[in-house]
Amino acid sequence: MARMASPPGKGAWKDRLTHECAARIEKVQSLSKELRSGAGDSGSEDFRAHLIPVMGNPATSDMKDSVLRVLTVGDADRILDLNNEHAVETSLLNLSTAEHLLAMCFYAKSIGPGARGFLLALDQDAAYDNQNFHWFRARFESFVYIDRIIVAQDARGQGLAGLMYEDLFVSAKGAGHVRVVCEVNIDPPNEGSLAFHRSMGFVALADVVLKGGSKRVRYLVKELE
Repeated sequence: MARMASPPGKGAWKDRLTHECAARIEKVQSLSKELRSGAGDSGSEDFRAHLIPVMGNPATSDMKDSVLRVLTVGDADRILDLNNEHAVETSLLNLSTAEHLLAMCFYAKSIGPGARGFLLALDQDAAYDNQNFHWFRARFESFVYIDRIIVAQDARGQGLAGLMYEDLFVSAKGAGHVRVVCEVNIDPPNEGSLAFHRSMGFVALADVVLKGGSKRVRYLVKELE
């Protein structure tokens, strides 16, 4: 069988792609800082234009794929260390529970091959035994629930959480969903997360004390346009 030759200029194309990705992430970082300071607008064309790589635009799908990687059950061991470093904000996982969670996910993606961040989300049909998830299922017929999003400490401040959220919104809307939901700790407080979710268009539904009284959370929703 004849062997197909490699496309010409493949190395140069990859270099250009990497440079463009880095430039867009740098721009999103700058715009995210404006949002946090109150000087920016999360609905502005400038903000959304620099999130194109993760919004499924056909002309930039390769660029999106170079930043976000789909996670499968076989990737459970890749997310364990990062997850368990942030178990207070999320919950502790072992290999078995991570595999089970990934198997249920509507959306599961990480940042780059090193999994320096990841987002896991489930839809209303998931067989997920979780108090927060059941709160939403009792109130909405259809939704996408963000179970956890974690970005490594050394990868923060680059707009990566926003990239994953915008990509999730596109995936949810493409599947016919009209809302994305989640919860954020308010006791112990997580003010940074609350500010981030406000900037992404989430609004509060209710504050709830979880069973045992050790944690209080705020339930949030974003209606997809």
